[in-house]
Amino acid sequence: MGCIILFRMKGHTPSPQFDAGRPVTGALEVVREVLFSPRAFYEDFEAGGPLRGAVVFVWLVSLVAAVLSMALAVVLDVGGGIDVYPLLVRAGEAAAFVVLSPLALGVVAAVYMVPVRVFVGKEARFRHLYRMLASAYSVMVLGWVPVLQSFAIVYGMVVLMALALRSVYRVPGLMALVVSVISLIPISAGAVWLILEAARLVSG
Repeated sequence: MGCIILFRMKGHTPSPQFDAGRPVTGALEVVREVLFSPRAFYEDFEAGGPLRGAVVFVWLVSLVAAVLSMALAVVLDVGGGIDVYPLLVRAGEAAAFVVLSPLALGVVAAVYMVPVRVFVGKEARFRHLYRMLASAYSVMVLGWVPVLQSFAIVYGMVVLMALALRSVYRVPGLMALVVSVISLIPISAGAVWLILEAARLVSG
């Protein structure tokens, strides 16, 4: 199994890997492949690469999503007059989102570890799952669009992760999908709890 993860058959072209040395073009290549050719991208995905590139990639995607979200907020506020204080609050939230996104993805990867090891096997490693999730995080470039936020999260964490698990660990597609759905349940429950707690604190 380990050999399958680290080495690919001859004649296969490896999926584009994010290069921190050329962050913009590297990120564009990965996002384009994940969004438009996800099956081909994950067929030759290298799960055993470095974590540093994955972290930088998540930061970049979060930065793009945050900037676009702020731009949308400004455009929507122009009609009724721009209020500085709410914009500053949103800017602070956006900055926190960008800074903390790699850490949050690490928590998600840790949650995935449990069902993946139970159903797939002990070959699963945190590094593998983090890199899979980082590439699936490409869909968050659409997360700034309100009507697409939920779709982007579910598509990335279920569909794209199922493709990644199937390819990297060579498991049946149905099992990979079940593992992705099972992993999403505690993550969704935790997110709902955090939102409710935050609302309770803000409301006093």
